[in-house]
Amino acid sequence: MTTLSLVRVQTRRESYLFFLQFELALTGAQLEDVELYGPGGATLQSEEYVVDKEKHAVTHAEGIFKSQLSRIVLLGKQHKKRKHHQKHKKEL
Repeated sequence: MTTLSLVRVQTRRESYLFFLQFELALTGAQLEDVELYGPGGATLQSEEYVVDKEKHAVTHAEGIFKSQLSRIVLLGKQHKKRKHHQKHKKEL
């Protein structure tokens, strides 16, 4: 299992930087689960983001995301490497 965690560090002062939208995708791994957090470690409501397991990605939900994102955790499983099988020819 692979874990990727992105954290926006908060300072003691008010920050004017916030996310209007986001998209994060895994490459080389299958997305298993996501955890998104807002200010103070509160979990974001699932309506605020969209998980696409076929594309191994998580994005903001247009018109619903409240721009209160401080941490994203993606849990992924690495793809198994495929071995090439060679076909053997038999001569008669």
